[in-house]
Amino acid sequence: MIVRKMSSIQLVSVRWWNASAYYAVTLAEILQSRGLKTVVGGSADSPPLEQAGRNNLPVAAFQFESFNPWHFFRNLRLLKMALVDNQIDIMNVHRPEDHFYSIFFRNNSSGRPLIRTVGDVRSPKVNYLNKIIHLHHTDFFIFSCHANRKRYQNIWPIPENKTEVIYAGVDTQHFSPTERTDQELRKLGIPPGCITFGMVGRLSPVKNHSMFLQAASQLLKEQRNAFFIISGEEVEIKEADLKQLSQQLGIADQVLIAGKFEDVREIIRLIDVGVVCSRDSEAISRITAEFMSMSKPVIVTDINVLPEMVAVGHNGFVTKTDSAELLYQKMKKIMENPELRRKMGKNARSTAVRRFSYNRFFEDTVRVYEKVLNTYRSGIHSTHE
Repeated sequence: MIVRKMSSIQLVSVRWWNASAYYAVTLAEILQSRGLKTVVGGSADSPPLEQAGRNNLPVAAFQFESFNPWHFFRNLRLLKMALVDNQIDIMNVHRPEDHFYSIFFRNNSSGRPLIRTVGDVRSPKVNYLNKIIHLHHTDFFIFSCHANRKRYQNIWPIPENKTEVIYAGVDTQHFSPTERTDQELRKLGIPPGCITFGMVGRLSPVKNHSMFLQAASQLLKEQRNAFFIISGEEVEIKEADLKQLSQQLGIADQVLIAGKFEDVREIIRLIDVGVVCSRDSEAISRITAEFMSMSKPVIVTDINVLPEMVAVGHNGFVTKTDSAELLYQKMKKIMENPELRRKMGKNARSTAVRRFSYNRFFEDTVRVYEKVLNTYRSGIHSTHE
């Protein structure tokens, strides 16, 4: 793919490391590594800017979350400096606060196109100002999944030719298939020869760990060769809570609450089947792509991006967000069919490389950038007037 030189600023004003932050900073790293200058802008001392700094990306700090009059004009001055000093061609904003400030630098004499990336599950606020910003002062919309695009289209009819779905990328070379050893399993108390089902992610009610354990208890009534792993950082749920539930279900001996692994590959490689059974969120699912990239078939719920990532029966299964019974049935089918499990794992890897790799993330994004720049520079701004 021949790419002309262009520069962008990725604005992501969040105070924590969430999916939108991952999307923006990862995109910046990929663009920069391929010779396209990229600045990451956001709140000072925030996880996105800290991560960008660790990866030697240029950063710019603002206070977009504040609408104090003094901060407002200071933010405008700082954003103008960042745009001019870095000769930015494209503003790619990832949060509503970023969106609002950036419109002031789209239509002026030295303006540049404005792209809004939507990577969270919230619908836009329905008010006149927001409508004007979205429909008359934004050149293009990138959505992290079709579900996000549908949510926006249900509120405001953004023309299809001004939208694109671009899935977050995963480093498919870093997350490559590796064989586990019996010694690794024994070290964590996992009997060699077991088929392991695993959840990896923060310990929060939205991730639906209780349904996972309830489905596990049903499967273990028939298949004692199954084992279940939960790995993640304590947030709203404590490890002790999950251990207590597994004891109440009578499956504590077949469940490992493993904590958080700094290198998530170390736990993924011990898992035969990845499970992402969230009841909400998941506008971006990094862990699903990582499971697939490491040749793990996946079972996911039918929420937001998850069913878009899985071809049923090819690289995994899709189930409901509120049915431990249906999840158990999918687990059982994979458990009882080793050849299906093997084929699904192989297909999961090829799907990840084809649809969720860094190369795909880069090419899809640059294609949009070039389209938007061509339209903007020809004097046809993305308005609906």
